[in-house]
Amino acid sequence: MITAPKDAYEDFSKIMRVFFFILFFVFLFLCFYIPLEIEDGWWHLSTARWMVENQDVPHEDVFSYSETKAPWIYTQWLGGLIFYFVHRIGDNDGLKIFRALFFTLTIFLFVTRAYKKIPLAILILLALILVHGLFPRCLIRPLIFNFIFIPLFLVNIFGYLKTSNPRRLFVLLLLGILWVNIHLGSFVYGLFPILIVLLARTVEYFYARPSKKIQNNSPFLAKQVKGLSLAFLAYCFIFLLNPYGLEGAIHPLKVFLLPDFIKFYDLKKVIEEMQSPLLVLRTMSGIPFIVLFLLTVGSLIFHKRDRLVLGLLFVFSLFIFSQGIQGVAFYVIVGVYIVLECLAQNAGLKSWQSSPTSRRFEFSLTLVMMITLSVRIIFMIQQDGAFKNGEYVRPNPLVALEFLKKEKMEGPVYNDEKFGGYIIWSSYPELKPFWDGRQVQPERFIKYYIDTMEDPAANWPRVENEYRFKIVLLDKTAKIFSRLIEYLENHSSWELIFEDDSCVVFKKT
Repeated sequence: MITAPKDAYEDFSKIMRVFFFILFFVFLFLCFYIPLEIEDGWWHLSTARWMVENQDVPHEDVFSYSETKAPWIYTQWLGGLIFYFVHRIGDNDGLKIFRALFFTLTIFLFVTRAYKKIPLAILILLALILVHGLFPRCLIRPLIFNFIFIPLFLVNIFGYLKTSNPRRLFVLLLLGILWVNIHLGSFVYGLFPILIVLLARTVEYFYARPSKKIQNNSPFLAKQVKGLSLAFLAYCFIFLLNPYGLEGAIHPLKVFLLPDFIKFYDLKKVIEEMQSPLLVLRTMSGIPFIVLFLLTVGSLIFHKRDRLVLGLLFVFSLFIFSQGIQGVAFYVIVGVYIVLECLAQNAGLKSWQSSPTSRRFEFSLTLVMMITLSVRIIFMIQQDGAFKNGEYVRPNPLVALEFLKKEKMEGPVYNDEKFGGYIIWSSYPELKPFWDGRQVQPERFIKYYIDTMEDPAANWPRVENEYRFKIVLLDKTAKIFSRLIEYLENHSSWELIFEDDSCVVFKKT
């Protein structure tokens, strides 16, 4: 039997695609290879270091500002340990490389799932929207592991909806055991999607029972309702599989359902990631999110299968987005995977994708994008400073802390909240920050930290008298501290002893 020779054009087109995706992932790596932020990641590293040294998880504040130690449950202990061991092996460069590879892998998972299912132009558009949504969350914090677990959950949920294969649900439970010990996102982003899919399938089942047109589908739906119910109950149970037992299992419930537990919702006053998403949507950076909204709604309108399930998941993602900028990543992940799920089953799109016109278009598009990416990568390395852009973002307190260490200054510090974690990492217990991102003793934060920033003349004397600060270390570029800095500069009992382009340091005279 004589086989026809391969089409040289087709072979060349495939080779071009391979080279294009190599360039694309190099581009992604460079996008996410950025300086380390001086925020919460450092108290995670500090806590993990403490766990390794003490062979235990903390049950009380191990970095207490005073002798009184408040109870503390570190729900992200496994995520913190992962970062700590990465840092111990590769130092700061290891953290930067790990983080860049992690986010590149997140996009890679989407691309491999979408490859050959949707046209290249749409694939790249969705991938770039995904990059845009994830980039602000490119941090050295356990929360980034959510961005792997969320798509893995969605893929397995979508797979179960098509096949009713119980292995899909079993995979969710295995992933959940890891997730509940890595980050609190396992509660919001893991438990609720399972519940939403269960509710949607339950509604569809009761709708199908009296309908003769879809009565044959009723046993299929009944099986899925049963499977999802068992999976939901089992997933609730796995919250007990943590070092804190029942106390650790109910901790997420307290955080999200009891407003006064750690004052989680009051933090919106000062924590940037909890600000309204309107701050993003009003700018040019909000355009990709609006485009994704239109794509998702349009895909759902023309998609018939599992429309209720997908629609409710998307509505839930919009709700999470509305709660703060920190919900952007979840919204984007859910949106792009729903669009992919809808388009991959579109018969008309599949037919066009296999046509000669489509192949010629994608060939031309791939060539143009390869040239564009090559130029952009060269520009990023030579002009944007990839691999040369510094070890830490600015502003940061590194020089100020070196100054305090050189001057052998110690004691309690009133500090910028975002600097607290790094102070713990580099200078505790010589310097004890008044506040960091762990939300331990949150009433102190709400009552004192915010009040002193808003009206230092009325509140600073009372706070200073109670907590006996010896040092004040603040970000001079942050407007929220401008009143307090001005107040201290004009107060005779405080002396400005250090200032650079990032920070100011006052000492008690």
